[in-house]
Amino acid sequence: ESRPEESRLEESQITEESRSEESRSLEESRLLEESKLEESRLKESRLLEESRLEESKLEESRLEESRLLEESRLGESRLEESRMEQSTLEQSTPKSLHGVLTATVKSASMGK
Repeated sequence: ESRPEESRLEESQITEESRSEESRSLEESRLLEESKLEESRLKESRLLEESRLEESKLEESRLEESRLLEESRLGESRLEESRMEQSTLEQSTPKSLHGVLTATVKSASMGK
């Protein structure tokens, strides 16, 4: 009778060890899955941050392009204004010069 008792004790011990091993194995699997999940979240977060940084650089580039375009338009506008002033001066100078020469000639001829 001692034999069946020993056998039951052995079976019980083996069953307990088996359960314990299974429990450890399940816990390790769970921890591994959690670790993979956390790693995945961190990677996703890093990629999202990189994406935001790229968007920010792109926006900065667009703003710089817009500013340069505006400066270019301003330069063209100033150039056009300068051309118009020059044209006005060219049109008015001969008349003024003609008037001054005429007055000088008249003044000189009166003085004679």
